[in-house]
This record gives sequence, structure tokens and C-alpha cells, in this order.
Amino acid sequence: MKAFIHILLFSVFLSAVSGCERDDLCAEAIPKTPGLVMRFFSSANTDSLLPVTNMRVKFVGINDSLTIGSSFTFSLDSIAIPLKTGVGELLTQIVLINNATNTQLRNADTLDVHYLADKEFISRACGFKNNFVLQNITLRADTNNWISAAQIINDTIQDERKAAVRIFH
Repeated sequence: MKAFIHILLFSVFLSAVSGCERDDLCAEAIPKTPGLVMRFFSSANTDSLLPVTNMRVKFVGINDSLTIGSSFTFSLDSIAIPLKTGVGELLTQIVLINNATNTQLRNADTLDVHYLADKEFISRACGFKNNFVLQNITLRADTNNWISAAQIINDTIQDERKAAVRIFH
């Protein structure tokens, strides 16, 4: 009878432990919703990367801004920008501000990014992630654009390993 109780308790323990699944934990290596990776190139030499200094990124309709580098002093030739998530056709309006710390040289250009968003189920613990397909990107013309052109080079965004857009300035 004692052996039967031990076997019964062991069986209950095994069924409780085996109830935990791999899906109960979201590993750090699991891909999350990717950002839009932009690389900055010289408009004079289109194969040459050209870092942007003192840049700030803002989003039309959102009060938060993304500041690159501490105290606006970081130079960069690429950036991953978060896109609005959801399902279907979406628009994110991105304002790229060059020389953000200098009031006399500050110059803001706006890009309208049109894309399709689709949700992909990852797991019970991780939930969903968005994937994106870029439709088009439009530079709004103004009297003093610092950006000369924007070009989609990879329309499918599933991770942040490849650049999706080239910005020429």
C-alpha cells in the first residue's frame, strides 16, 4: 500500500512537471517586431556611407522623439526606427532632424512610409510580432531639404539584419 502511494505521488508530480511547456518562457533570442533599418549615403557618391551628426528622429502625431547618441553628439550611418504596428495598410510619418543641436543649422525633413503590416504568432509566452512589407517611401519637398532622396532596397522587413531603405544626403 505504501508503494502504491509513492507511485501515485510520483505520477502526480510527473504530470505537474510535464505540464510546463517550452512556450511558457520567451527566450531572448526569439525575434521581436523589427524596426525599419535605414542607411545614410552620400548623394554625390551613392555607394559611400555618409554619417549624419546630431540627429533627432520624431514621429508625426506622437510626442516622443528618438535622440541618437548622448547629448546629440553621436554620428551614425544607420538606424533602426520603430514602425506603427497593427494589421493592414499603415502609414508612419518620420521626421529626421539634421543638426538638431544647432538652432541656426537645424533642418527637418519628413518621410511618409506606407507599408503593409501582418502579425505572426510566435508562441504563447512571446505573443505576436509584426512583419512589414514596404509599399513606398516619399520625401516631402520643402525649400531646404537636407535629404535628396529615399530608396527602398529591401521591401520585406522580418528582422533588423538587412537595411530596407537608403537615404541620400
